[in-house]
Amino acid sequence: MPALSLAGNMSLSIAELDESGRPEVICIGYEVSLERRKIYVSIADSRAEKLGQLRVIDESREDYLYPKESFVTAQLPRRDTGEVQG
Repeated sequence: MPALSLAGNMSLSIAELDESGRPEVICIGYEVSLERRKIYVSIADSRAEKLGQLRVIDESREDYLYPKESFVTAQLPRRDTGEVQG
């Protein structure tokens, strides 16, 4: 699985991002460098949020700031691993 390079030299695979509980967002209107209706992973950034921005991992596998109003939060079910608890 490809690794993502994030700020602070942290590297995560796509599977690890899915399991990390990071919010997924859907692009609804920033077509300059993102695909509309595509699901992206967002990263918490309180300074960016105060400025109306959202930190998103894009196709380049880097995180950048985008206008918050260009996204909606995705409510996706988590994958079932098939493991039985007990």
